[in-house]
Amino acid sequence: MRIKNILSIDFDYFIHYGSRLSPIFCPDAGIEFQPQLSSVIWGTKYAEAKASGLDMSALLSLRIDDLELIKDIVRNQNFARTMICDSHKHMIDFVNFIYEQDLRFAVYNVDAHHDAYPIEYEDDIHCGNWMTVLMDDDSIAEGYWISPEDELHSTALPDNCDPRIKKSLQLRDLSDKGPFDFVFLCKSTSWVPPHLDTAFLELANLLIPPKGGWPCRLQRDVLQDRYNEKFCQEVAEFVSREDIQKGTAGGHG
Repeated sequence: MRIKNILSIDFDYFIHYGSRLSPIFCPDAGIEFQPQLSSVIWGTKYAEAKASGLDMSALLSLRIDDLELIKDIVRNQNFARTMICDSHKHMIDFVNFIYEQDLRFAVYNVDAHHDAYPIEYEDDIHCGNWMTVLMDDDSIAEGYWISPEDELHSTALPDNCDPRIKKSLQLRDLSDKGPFDFVFLCKSTSWVPPHLDTAFLELANLLIPPKGGWPCRLQRDVLQDRYNEKFCQEVAEFVSREDIQKGTAGGHG
């Protein structure tokens, strides 16, 4: 039996939420929305923050050092294949795509979530349990969860995580675990605020091959920058409507 390494990266790993904001901006257990709907939801969150005098770019920031480290790791790989999607559940498609007879995988999952929730019923497949699915069908020989080093993540596995997952590595350890034969990157728009799309695109572009390079599969629109003029204008209009409604309500007092 041959074993090859997959580096699996969820961009939500690089978002600094903090314990107070995590329940608001970082839903768990595989609850995700289609990218179009998540943009609407993020728009309301930006507007609510702005109406309260808060700056989303200050509330939700990047783990810069970790992001630069993963970029360095990615630059030093000689990929066979890469894939870039929005949802992490497409790791199942990626593994099926690269599968060969007598081949299993060691998966190193860089992620804010363990993605090894139980499978509740048949066809219950989502971004929160893809690791369990792949371990159950014996595609994964070894599964590692590399979580952020912060107050939200302990060194022990949560009770709701499949016990077959190992949590003994930190991001800086990955340099010694390669080479990585395959790399999967997901954007996770339900968890990643639009103003950080530029940083995601910088990482994604490292996985897109030059002409004649390695095969790369791209989900449609995954490289779209959501934080554009239209998005910012809609947020401003929403805040203006809220201000008008508050003023009208106050006028009847």
